[in-house]
Amino acid sequence: MPLVSSRSSRLRHCAGAELTRREFGSDITTRKHPIGHLTYTLNSLAETERLGVTLATFLKPGDLIALKGDLGAGKTTLTAAIGRGLGVTDPVSSPTYTLIQEYDGPLPLFHFDPYRLDRPEEIEELGLHEYLEREGVTIIEWANRIMELLPPDRVEIEIAIVISGAVTDLPATSNEQPRVVSMDATGPRSVEILLRLEQAATPDKEFEVNV
Repeated sequence: MPLVSSRSSRLRHCAGAELTRREFGSDITTRKHPIGHLTYTLNSLAETERLGVTLATFLKPGDLIALKGDLGAGKTTLTAAIGRGLGVTDPVSSPTYTLIQEYDGPLPLFHFDPYRLDRPEEIEELGLHEYLEREGVTIIEWANRIMELLPPDRVEIEIAIVISGAVTDLPATSNEQPRVVSMDATGPRSVEILLRLEQAATPDKEFEVNV
C-alpha cells in the first residue's frame, strides 16, 4: 500500500515551503505510472530556487529531470537553481531558440527546451539519448511534449501558480505568488532521489505516515 502523509511538515532547507503531500508505492519496478510522489507548496519564486538547489545535491550523472508547467510558472528559474546546486557558474537561461544549452561544472548540466519542435521525434535527432549517457544531469523544459520518448526512470516536476488559493494555468504576476510543485518518480533511481529530498527536507522526523 502507498504511504500517505497524515500531516504537513516544514521544509527547513527551503525556509517557508511546506511539504503538503507524500506518497510512495511498494513496487519500485513498476514503470507505467508514477510510483513516488511529493508535493511542495512554495510561497515565492525564491523558495522555488532554494528547492532547486537542495534537489541538485542528490543528483548524479545520467539523471533526468522532466519539467512541466505553463509559461511563467518558474521552470527556467528551477533549472537555474539546480544548475547552481550542481556548481554551474554561468547564467542559465531558457534554450527556447537554441533547443539545447550545455553548462560546464563539477557536474555538467544539459538543458533542453523542445517547445518549438515540430515533431516530438526531433528531440532524438538532437541527440537526447547521447546526452543522457554523458557524465551530466539532463533537464528538459516542456517535457510533456515529448514524454513518450523519454527514458522510463525520471523525476517529473510540474509547477503551477496559485492565485486566490486555487491552482491556475495563468502566468505569475509577482515573484511572491505561491506555487505548487508536484514531483513524480517513475523508477528506482528517481524514487531514491525523492526519498533523499524528503529526508533532507524533514530532518526533525516530524513526518508521519499511515500504512
